[in-house]
Amino acid sequence: MSRAKVARMQDSQRLTLTITEAAAMLGISRNLGYALAKRGELPGTIKLGQKRLVVSSVAIEKLLRGEDTNIGEDIKSAPGTPE
Repeated sequence: MSRAKVARMQDSQRLTLTITEAAAMLGISRNLGYALAKRGELPGTIKLGQKRLVVSSVAIEKLLRGEDTNIGEDIKSAPGTPE
């Protein structure tokens, strides 16, 4: 992902990011981003349905600022989504 695209993402008001976008912001690979999310080690990861994973942009911003993000918390499911 280009730096320009990452900059545009940071300027937007989106509440969630894809795993790929979050990984790019953190400077890690997409595969590592998915592995961390599945292990519950990527803060702000939200499971939508059975397969879709998104990440809270606020959690990623806090992580990048070095603030507490409750790392290690289990992947959360959206309300009404079976676990």
